Amino acid sequence: MNDQSQAQEWENVELMTDDQIDYSLLPETQLYQLGSGSDVYVGQSALRELHRRGSGRALELAIHILNEPDDDAFLKATALRVLFESDERQALDFMRSHIENSPGAVVNKMMELLAYPTDIDQPPTPDEIEVARMIKSRLPAGFADADAIRVDVEHDFSLRFSEA
Repeated sequence: MNDQSQAQEWENVELMTDDQIDYSLLPETQLYQLGSGSDVYVGQSALRELHRRGSGRALELAIHILNEPDDDAFLKATALRVLFESDERQALDFMRSHIENSPGAVVNKMMELLAYPTDIDQPPTPDEIEVARMIKSRLPAGFADADAIRVDVEHDFSLRFSEA
């Protein structure tokens, strides 16, 4: 594919659906634009591709998405995962300050990230325990999107933080 046909394909990418786009061929600038666009599925895929590449733009985009009040809850959950894997401390700070007003899909992602650490033998840190306590106190209040809280994730989260 020559440069001109690649440029034309990138211009038309906004007219494509998520399953029609080969994200691995897109430049980071285009991925960032798609990630902050209005299509949730395209946004998630573009963000995941930036993160897969190890791009600093992934963290930048994740923070942008998390700070947008109207962005989709599942897109925010993907952004939270990227933030957590890039900068756990910043992700825990975000969790602390957003637990009370987060939808179920985002709280479920918070529990998932804390319940399944990369090093399962490592005990939870004091910061993780603090955030887990905050999540536990939020759970009884319920969520408008209650089906977004997965039973298996809530169970595993409760087991890992049974003492919290």
